[in-house]
Amino acid sequence: MNTTAFESLRTYAHNHAVPIISQNTEVFLKKYIIDHNIKHIVEIGSAIGYSTSVLIDAIKENHHHG
Repeated sequence: MNTTAFESLRTYAHNHAVPIISQNTEVFLKKYIIDHNIKHIVEIGSAIGYSTSVLIDAIKENHHHG
């Protein structure tokens, strides 16, 4: 997902009071996934799919570099 899509989701969540992960949590999760070469994740979301998109993005980055 590109940066604009993430920004759009974050704005939507803010405007509609939808809880999503913080930007600090997003950075931590991406770094953890990349540093530990994580390939598989089970994620049970309950809102708009923001955190799932973050996780997928990090796994895709691993795939391109691994």
